[in-house]
Amino acid sequence: MARNGNKEHSSSPGNGSTRRPSTRRKRPVLGTALAMLFTLSITAACADSITSRGQILDPDDVARLKIGYSSQEDVYRLLGTPSHVSAFDGFTWYYIGHKSEAFAFFEPEILERKILQLKFDSNGLLSETKGLDLADGREIEPEERVTPTEGRELTFLQQMLGNIGRFPGAGQSQPNF
Repeated sequence: MARNGNKEHSSSPGNGSTRRPSTRRKRPVLGTALAMLFTLSITAACADSITSRGQILDPDDVARLKIGYSSQEDVYRLLGTPSHVSAFDGFTWYYIGHKSEAFAFFEPEILERKILQLKFDSNGLLSETKGLDLADGREIEPEERVTPTEGRELTFLQQMLGNIGRFPGAGQSQPNF
């Protein structure tokens, strides 16, 4: 102690003096943890995600198909149900699959597309195989014209109230047409 009765303030440990309380506010640990968790969840939500859709076929299974020998039943057992069967003849099967990458809310980008077209003869035997990929695809422009319709457009209220008084009430006879 000092001579005038005041305590000395020292930062050295072990001399029995007290430390001056910190003037900085300590952040609550829970608030910091929640802020970190929120930041991590936002970052994870914006991460790239790669998805596969359709049938991604094993190349070894496709190599087992033999033109002139493999039947529709053999193909079905080996590759599974086709993605699409031709509506015109039923002898053409399509196995379609693609991988795409999406980032946050943006339009997904197609990374890979594989289409296997299998044609069968009238006996049900494989007669032709053809593989298509992303490079074989074509971009199409949807038609933006609108087909005109007759009549007028009614609001919701006009539709609800438009039939009041058009139909006879209870006990009245129906008009003959």
